[in-house]
Amino acid sequence: MKYALLNGKIVEPNKNIKKAICPLCGEIVISKCGKIKIFHWAHKSKQNCDPWQENETEWHRNWKNNFPKECQEVIMFDENTGEKHIADVKTKTDIILEFQHSYINTNEQCSREKFYKNVIWIVDANKSYNNFIKNKNDITLKLFSKEKYFYTMYPLLLFPQKWLDSRSYVIFDFGIDDLYCIFPQKVNFKTIGMCMSKHEFIEKIQKQKYEKIFNQENIEQSLNNLNNESLSVNKYMANTSVKQIETELETIEQLNLFKI
Repeated sequence: MKYALLNGKIVEPNKNIKKAICPLCGEIVISKCGKIKIFHWAHKSKQNCDPWQENETEWHRNWKNNFPKECQEVIMFDENTGEKHIADVKTKTDIILEFQHSYINTNEQCSREKFYKNVIWIVDANKSYNNFIKNKNDITLKLFSKEKYFYTMYPLLLFPQKWLDSRSYVIFDFGIDDLYCIFPQKVNFKTIGMCMSKHEFIEKIQKQKYEKIFNQENIEQSLNNLNNESLSVNKYMANTSVKQIETELETIEQLNLFKI
């Protein structure tokens, strides 16, 4: 954790602070200020705290630091069930951002999506960078609107497989300026998404509502475009097949090799 509480005030890790507590479970936490890992607060035992917490990396911290202090590590509480968790970031427009560096099992992923609802995953995809660049240049990605929407028939060549069936938006951070987001919706087995710069995303996410971040009103039109494109291709293929058959029959009749 980046933050703990000391006398009701938020504090960052400091080796001189001895009695800070976790804002979620209230247990005393220990400041870890070594030379290898980033400074953080650690529980003696996580048994009574948020099971969704994971060890943070510099990548996590760099993403968090793009947002105001009050938007980081926000406690989310379900009044109906009493369940509570610490969201990595909750924007002022009520969007939850979860930064994921390490593996997460499918059950936990689905549980987080259900609990947070308006959640967007930011996935550290640096390890997939080479595959992404290699196959991106093979034109498996195709931009088809001014908003930089794209679709691909080959998502497995581009993105980590673990995230392809998410019910929420997933943004892949390949360590370059552009972020690639894939949408939960799929059309004719195509994975669709949107590309935008990291700066643009951070700016939009702090000003706009969940449904506006990726211009969902334009997504429907883009989906229609994909459907129309697929219908046109299928119709063309069907017509081509009929013409080929007719041509072959004519050729056979001309050679007197076909008799009824």
